[in-house]
Amino acid sequence: MTEKKGISRHAVRILIKVMAVICIFTVLSRISASLTVTEVLVESPSAKRIEHIVEGEGVIEAQLETSVQTEAGLLIKNVHVKKGQKVEEGEILAELDLAALAEVKREQQEEIEMLRLTNEELLALWQRETTAAEREKTRADEDYAQAAKESELSVQTAAAELERAVQQYKGYEASLPADTTDEQFLQLLDLRAAAEAAQQAYDAAILQQESVLRKAGRAVEDAGQAQVKNATIAVNEIKLAQMERAVSELAALEEAGGQLVAPQAGVITEVYIKAGQRTTDTAAVTLTDTSMGLYYTAEIDKADMEYAAVGDAVVLKKDGKEQGSFTVDAIETLEDGNARVTVQIMGDEAEDFYLGENLSMEIRQEAPLSQNTVPVTALHESNGRYYVYVTEQVETVLGEEYRAAKIEVEILDKNDAYAAIGEGALGEDAQVIVDSSRYIEAGSKVRLQKP
Repeated sequence: MTEKKGISRHAVRILIKVMAVICIFTVLSRISASLTVTEVLVESPSAKRIEHIVEGEGVIEAQLETSVQTEAGLLIKNVHVKKGQKVEEGEILAELDLAALAEVKREQQEEIEMLRLTNEELLALWQRETTAAEREKTRADEDYAQAAKESELSVQTAAAELERAVQQYKGYEASLPADTTDEQFLQLLDLRAAAEAAQQAYDAAILQQESVLRKAGRAVEDAGQAQVKNATIAVNEIKLAQMERAVSELAALEEAGGQLVAPQAGVITEVYIKAGQRTTDTAAVTLTDTSMGLYYTAEIDKADMEYAAVGDAVVLKKDGKEQGSFTVDAIETLEDGNARVTVQIMGDEAEDFYLGENLSMEIRQEAPLSQNTVPVTALHESNGRYYVYVTEQVETVLGEEYRAAKIEVEILDKNDAYAAIGEGALGEDAQVIVDSSRYIEAGSKVRLQKP
């Protein structure tokens, strides 16, 4: 009896040891599984608006720029402004040397007088040539009339002589008897020859008349050509008008003490003159009227053009800080396919910016609300087709496990963070894998990442 009890106790101890070993191996197995199974982060589809942000770098420019010019060759005495300076209407921009100004004015007045004298001489010559041409025309008309009269008289005389000769010939021929004598026949031949000669004389008179009138007519045409006014006269008249205007402007400058003043209030955008130099025929100073507003331009990549449109909201930033919210006023496609975006800044808002200021921009464009969106990290692509992995719960001998299942999806829209999925592909409770500790594929064992 005691021996049986000893055996029983020994068997219990062995069973306990076996169970302990099984428990240890089970724990080790689960620890090993937890270390080898891929850990995944899941997220269910949610309703979101896919916002597209287009970024760019640009500069503030003027709406309207005005140039201040003066006559070339004037010596600059002082310059009172610099680039970026604000000026009021009538404010002095620069001063010119009055002595040099007077000298330039005197030289131009002398040139005006020389041009005027030259034109007077050319005009007198043209008038003399015109008078001579008119006289030649009158004489040609008279010669034509005389030639017409004389040639007409010659034709009439030849016509009368032809008629007389023909009548003599026909009258004599009609008077001859049936049996003419040799002498009568010879007389008839003589009269016939006279009639033929008269015909030739008449034809010659007609030809002579045509030749004389043609020659006289050409003389009339040549004499009738109008005398073209010398082109130099016209050119000099234009120069005279220009120089007279220049002298008038110089006189006004001289009266103003040689001061160049701002025609309007604004900001100096460029100064092209320096003290001690002479002015050129280009602008001395350019300025812009900020009351007319400013505009901001930036270039965006052609890939972003579909996410930018006229009327979209624009945020301008300086060193990451927002400087103001505006709207897109224009989008211009460039030769390389990129686009130039223009934003107008009007009224008081323009006072917060200055010309040439470099700013960054963000154009924000929101799509309609999408009911099924997932993070873009959940997307996978193969041969141009997109798919996601979701978790499926399965029963095994060791209990419940999670495995990855592959589902193809249609991408309706996406940005850098989220993608809108076509309806029907995913249920609202689907556990979409958005991140994993290692590579997964369809059927891979996974375990959910604990919050």
